[in-house]
Amino acid sequence: MQISTEEVNRLLAATPLRGANVKSRMARSRTGDSSSTSPEAVSIEISAKAQDIQKVKQAVEQVPDVRMDRVMQLKALVESGQYHVSGEEVADLMIRRTLADNTAL
Repeated sequence: MQISTEEVNRLLAATPLRGANVKSRMARSRTGDSSSTSPEAVSIEISAKAQDIQKVKQAVEQVPDVRMDRVMQLKALVESGQYHVSGEEVADLMIRRTLADNTAL
């Protein structure tokens, strides 16, 4: 796969702080000028949006997979005889869930 010079320039324009250094290195490499042979330090800046995504991801990871409050509530209803679900309702929900899961793929 080839990447055009225009595409490279478009990408470099999106990162103006680093773009000038990269463009000058590209120009030197095309002209054969290798006067700067020392490696440059590389730094990464994470955008505010990426930081927000990391925070949300961490928050989601802290949420338990099982909602114990809901489990205990349903358990109490079952034990007291107040929880009634027909087999037809269970089958219907199983089929709906299967279809929804397969549609998501």
